[in-house]
Formats: sequence, C-alpha cells, structure tokens
Amino acid sequence: MRREQPRWAAPLGQRPDDSGRAATWDQTVRLAAAYRETYGVTTTDAASPLGQRPVGHGPKAAAWDQITTQWRQLMTTPDRQDAASDVMLTVESRRDALDALRDEFTSGVAARTQQLQDEDEKERQEARRDEAEDEYDDQRETLGDDLHRGMSY
Repeated sequence: MRREQPRWAAPLGQRPDDSGRAATWDQTVRLAAAYRETYGVTTTDAASPLGQRPVGHGPKAAAWDQITTQWRQLMTTPDRQDAASDVMLTVESRRDALDALRDEFTSGVAARTQQLQDEDEKERQEARRDEAEDEYDDQRETLGDDLHRGMSY
C-alpha cells in the first residue's frame, strides 16, 4: 500500500519500480522528511523542499547540501527553475553569510573598543594613584624636614 506523496516531494515523481533506484529514492525522501521535521521546514514549495540553504558550514548546512544533491539527482524532469533557484539560494546564502560576518565583526570591534577603553581607564587610575602617592611622599618629606628643622633650635 502506497501512501500519498507529500506536495514538497512532487519533483521526484513516483517511486521507481527498480529496487536499487527505489532504495535511493526512499532514502532521499526519508532524509528530506527528517531534515524538514528536525529543522521545522514548513514550505510546500516543490522547487526548494528544504527551504533556503543555512548560513555557514555547520551540520545543518552540510545536511542541506547532501540531501539537495541527492534530491536533484533523482528529479525525473530537469527543472529550469532549479538553476535559477540555485543562483538565488547561493546569493541569499552569501548575503546571510555576509550579514553574519558583519554582525560578528561589529560585535568584535565593539568588544575590542570596550577592552581598550577599560585598559585606558585603568592606566589613568593607576597614573592618578601614582601621582597621589608621589604627592603624599613629597608632603611627608616636607613635613619631616619642617619637623627636623623645628626641633633643632
């Protein structure tokens, strides 16, 4: 008994009768379904059943790449929109990566700026403390000299 194929799996066509191709088809559909469930993908767009490619090179992006490669190998009819979709996903992915890098850079600059300001403030406090200690030592010395002169008459 065959279950009805989800709308997002339509580009794959029907499950092949050949056992080898059917096993590959089954594995790809299972992986895609698991990915969709794991990462909460709800799109019904048959052109991009896994949604947009995740930013970066982590496990989620690696899974997306692997499943998408398998997916495209199984498609029964070449999809002209597939190439355009790849370009769009690549552009969007690069924009997302750029945004992430820009945010990381900005937060890094802000953190480094704060660190430098903190270091400058610490140095100013140490300089004020050194000046106060020098002034105190000078006053003690002057007071000692005055007391010494005062005791000698």
